[in-house]
Amino acid sequence: MTMRLNLLGRRELLDQHGQPITLTSRSCFLLLAVLLSVGEIERGALAGTVWPESGSRPARNSLRNALSVLKSAIPGLELEVTDDRVAIDRAAISADWLTMASHLDYGGDFLPGFKQDWVIDQRLSLRAWAVASAVTDAEEAIRRNDLAAARDLLERGSTIDPLDEEVATLKVRCMETAGDRLGALTMADSHRASVLKEFGTVSAVRPAADPIATHPMLTAAEWILDRSPAEAISMLAATPSQWLAMPIQPAVDFHQRALHAYASDTSDRRMVAAQSVYLRALARAPGTDAEDAAPALVRAIADSEHALAARLAGALGYWALSEGEFRSAVRHTQCALSCAERTSQQPLVLEFRLQMGVILQHSGCAEHSAEIAESVSRDLDKGGSELLFASHLLYELVSLLEAKNFERAAKNLARARRIFSAHEAGRMLPWVSLGDSQLHEAVGDYCTAKASLLEVRAVGPQVGGQALMGMADDRLAMMDCHLGEYSEAAKTLAGAAAFRRKRGTVRSVYERAQMRPTVKKIKESLSEMDLRRAVALGSNAN
Repeated sequence: MTMRLNLLGRRELLDQHGQPITLTSRSCFLLLAVLLSVGEIERGALAGTVWPESGSRPARNSLRNALSVLKSAIPGLELEVTDDRVAIDRAAISADWLTMASHLDYGGDFLPGFKQDWVIDQRLSLRAWAVASAVTDAEEAIRRNDLAAARDLLERGSTIDPLDEEVATLKVRCMETAGDRLGALTMADSHRASVLKEFGTVSAVRPAADPIATHPMLTAAEWILDRSPAEAISMLAATPSQWLAMPIQPAVDFHQRALHAYASDTSDRRMVAAQSVYLRALARAPGTDAEDAAPALVRAIADSEHALAARLAGALGYWALSEGEFRSAVRHTQCALSCAERTSQQPLVLEFRLQMGVILQHSGCAEHSAEIAESVSRDLDKGGSELLFASHLLYELVSLLEAKNFERAAKNLARARRIFSAHEAGRMLPWVSLGDSQLHEAVGDYCTAKASLLEVRAVGPQVGGQALMGMADDRLAMMDCHLGEYSEAAKTLAGAAAFRRKRGTVRSVYERAQMRPTVKKIKESLSEMDLRRAVALGSNAN
């Protein structure tokens, strides 16, 4: 009888008699899982898979220690370890995820709580495989006209992945076949709302007789708003992270329509109004201001509506930052963090700690900002969402580049892009491209850095917000200077200045420090006449 490693929905290693074997480190379970999956692997690759956040040498040290722990804890474990490779006798240990025959063997997500790229890839693959197995069995039951069995199988698929579109589509079809058209409509409605709340995206699941199928331009959110403005307000209030990560202008427009359609003064509506102010502060669109946020903040604090107060104070913090009122920006963000800490919402606390780090970084307090980055990193596992985790990966980029840790910076950017893409966080993806440009600049690849910045500029402020566009133009001027295109750099900076004047914004302390060498280089490299010509062209183009 072989030993058994169970990692689906749990984490346990059983000996030949079914008794648990204690492994003192979480990493040992992941190390064992990787070895059992591949059999043999290059030592450096194994270390990088299990400890992706560590440098090469610390990861190899951790691997050496973990291998020693495995040998001590598991009697008779056959490991072949050389300077270059590690191999395991896979016949000695069976594994639940490797012996899955159908969805019935799926006991839950693979290695829950682990966030390494390899684990996430395995988790998603196993979840999809289990759902596909349930769907295949359900389709066979439908062909036999055994709708009861099909419904049970599809319910199993929903248990594995509640938001799977194929499962939801078949459940709707089963209801329609059974004559339950109202149930089919309700089921499709519920699924679309759940997908929208979770990911901010539109599900394609609709009953065949659904009247809105003839209106393909309607999003699920608009459909919910048309059906019930109160439900739309509740949905917006319950899912701030998804809406704050969406392209800004569509999110602002939908918040405004929902607020207009539902006028009752409820706590959810007040929260949606605060989210609208927060989004408008990020957009800094002409004609908008934050005057209504200050009195609303006073009322929210007086009424002990702490989450509402945090959102309003956070909006005022970003507003002040864009105007160059750095002390005010720090003060408002401190207020937001203090209010968030009075709630029981750990993701909200982490969000505003992260905002505090950003505000401090741009206000010229780099050392304090770095301290916050480190503390947030330690606490993300306690309650941070995937979107917040990805945002933190971007926040760490500056310190990684300053430390010349380019390998980890590249991994962070790739992970952030994957997470934002999965959640269709359209506002955040251009920020990843901006990070790509910073990494390419740091390694001297100025042409690729410029290409990434042109991608950012192409999306426009209506997607990523005014700060992104200003930073992209500044960095584009830097790249043009690196490439010897000084007139083009001056033109770009003039356009950026015109854009900021139109929006009523200024560069932060951090951005000014970044741009001083570029401005100096342009002035030294162009004659006064050429500089004036370039500035005029840039200002008029904007």
